[in-house]
Order: sequence, then structure tokens, then C-alpha cells
Amino acid sequence: MELTSFPKELRRFAEFLTQRDLKFEDIRVNTSETETTQVISFKHHQKLPADLPPGYAFVGGAARNVVLAEFGDAVMSPRDIDVVSIAEWFPDLSLKDELSRKIMPDDYKYGYGVREEDLNTLFSNRDFTINQVVVGGDRVYITGEALNDLKDKVVRPSFYERDRWRLSSQDAFEDYDDDPSGYAGAEESTSKTNLYGVRPRLVMKAVRLWAEYKEMYNEGEIGNIEEWQWNFENIPLFDMALGLNKAYQLGDAVSARFYWWLVQQGTVTPETMGKDCRELALNIRCRMKYEGRTPFDFDNKDLNQDPKQNEPRLEEYVDSNEFYSALTSLAQIRGGLAGELSFD
Repeated sequence: MELTSFPKELRRFAEFLTQRDLKFEDIRVNTSETETTQVISFKHHQKLPADLPPGYAFVGGAARNVVLAEFGDAVMSPRDIDVVSIAEWFPDLSLKDELSRKIMPDDYKYGYGVREEDLNTLFSNRDFTINQVVVGGDRVYITGEALNDLKDKVVRPSFYERDRWRLSSQDAFEDYDDDPSGYAGAEESTSKTNLYGVRPRLVMKAVRLWAEYKEMYNEGEIGNIEEWQWNFENIPLFDMALGLNKAYQLGDAVSARFYWWLVQQGTVTPETMGKDCRELALNIRCRMKYEGRTPFDFDNKDLNQDPKQNEPRLEEYVDSNEFYSALTSLAQIRGGLAGELSFD
């Protein structure tokens, strides 16, 4: 295949792809309101985390790792492995439950597991472009955007995600109702800017992926940041804890970079939230307790310190406007009034 016949976004990979049995798939993904990109596939030579039966595939970190390894990059073993069934590949759905139990035990505990998908839907609703990748058997299915951003270590929102969050304030918070923790998260403000912005959990995921890439490859950026309506000041405690928890799963260095980003953006102030990751974890647990919620249970048990150890700082927090604002926001978003709540 001549270089000039390659789509523009794939030309830098011409040799890489032609050596790997390049095929153009009959799937197109929106990249803007008027433009689409075509999904391609190529053969890989990597050992997969598990042997899957026909009709099943890897997505998420396990799929990204296959592409990165094909580039010759070192990879971290993903703690969570995500598997889906692909309708077009005629999977035996009777195997779903057993696969979920064996390969996705943490998700399985909460009633989640292998999802049933079709390729068109799967590629059209990814959160980041780097997640527009599926690995089934010895083949990788991927968009040109994903291939470029994985090569350059760019964490960029997909068109679907940028468009998805043009919602009403009520819709913007509905995802939090399904948290296994039972915590319904909420932003501090319901201004128009926030309503059209990026959901807090995705913000934390982007920062964690950035921290991972910076630590692994000494390169990485969050792309299209000017198009994201970030609100770093109003990240719910649960989402901050979830991001920190996942960063810690990748090691102390990644979690330290995650913390550094939060400090740089003003999300965390060392004076009030702690001078390092451990103090941040303790403060999050303390604040959740004093806001009437169950403190976040970190996988790293060293982070699950007794909130009572931080009583002096908690007393300052409870007396602050920040504490009142957090409670007021929760009440307003759930249709109540702060004055109707009673606190011990």
C-alpha cells in the first residue's frame, strides 16, 4: 500500500501497520460534529493477560498495553482487566459469568463483569481517544486517533465525551447514584460553566493516566485541555479518593505525581488537605466522616487511618465555610434544603 493512499492520521505508522497485516474495518467513529475516522485492525504479537474464548475481547488498560508493547514501550500490568463480548463475533454468552468471576473478580463482587457490546457502540462511546481500542485474539482494532495518542502519550477526551456532558444539572450527577460506596457525589456549584464541563470522575481519571505516562515514559500531556471545562476546585471527595486509590495501585511515584497535579491546579492545598498523599487520604476520610458519609476504604490499608487521629484539623474544617458549602451543595442537589438537615 502506497504511503499517499494511507489516511493522513496513519501515515506515520505506514511501515508499522503494513508489517502487521493492516485491514480497514467497516466501522466509523465521530471525531467532530461533521467528521469521522475509520477503525483499522492489525495483528499483534503480545502475550495476553488471559486466554479468552472466541467472541470475547479485552478493552481498557489491557488493550492499551498491547498497542504500547507493539510500539516497544514498557508497560505496567493493569490491576483491573476489562473484558467484553462482541456481538458480531457470536460469543457463547453462557460463559460470561464464569469469565467475570475468574478475570474480573473485583467487579464481580459488586455485580459487574463482562459486558455485552457491539463494535459500533463500543467504539462510539469511549471516554478518551486512547480507549478506542479492542483486542480480540491476535488482532488489535483501533482508531487513528487512539493510535496517535497512545504513541504520543496524550490523554484526550473523545468527541462522545465532550458532547455527552452538555446536560442539565440533574443529569450531570446521576452517575453517582450507582456508586458501590453508596455515596452520591456532587459538585459544589451548579453554574452554567460546570454543567457543560467534564464530570469530576473523568477529570481524576485523566490526571491518573497522565501521572502514569509521565512516570513510565517521562512524557505525556492532557490534550485539548482548553476545550475541557475543568473545574478543579470542586472535585467531590469520593472522586478524589477514587483517583488517589487507583494512582496508589500503580505505585508511590505515580500517586506522588497525581498529588502534585492536584496541588498545581489548586484542587488540594497542602495547608488544609495535607502535604503528601498519605495526609491527603487521611483528610479525605476525615471530611467524609464529618459530612455524614462512610470514609473511603483505600486498597492500601496504610491509608485507612482512623479519622480521630486528625481531630484538630477536623475541628477547623467543621468550623469553616468550606464544610457548610459542601453540605449545602449536597442538600440542594438532592432537592432538599440545608436548613432541614441535622448534624451530630
